[in-house]
Amino acid sequence: MEHSLDKYTETFSVSITMLIDKIRQQLSSYQEIFELSNPLMLLQKGYSIVRSKEGTIITSVIQLKTDDTVTTEFNDGSSESKIISTKNYS
Repeated sequence: MEHSLDKYTETFSVSITMLIDKIRQQLSSYQEIFELSNPLMLLQKGYSIVRSKEGTIITSVIQLKTDDTVTTEFNDGSSESKIISTKNYS
């Protein structure tokens, strides 16, 4: 009976260890996905975020008019710009 209990204990211990390893791998994958989708990571790669005076993210040139003021966010700071002209490529 004691031998059987030892075997179950060992099997349980191995199963728990495997489960913990699987959860660690999943967490690592989720962390990688989270980091890759983080907008701040894109800024570190040289991209920027342009916002209107109201703080809305500008995603298209059609959102801009001549003389609008926008804020451009970079990895290490931001700048304010005035729109001189726009060109729509579509």
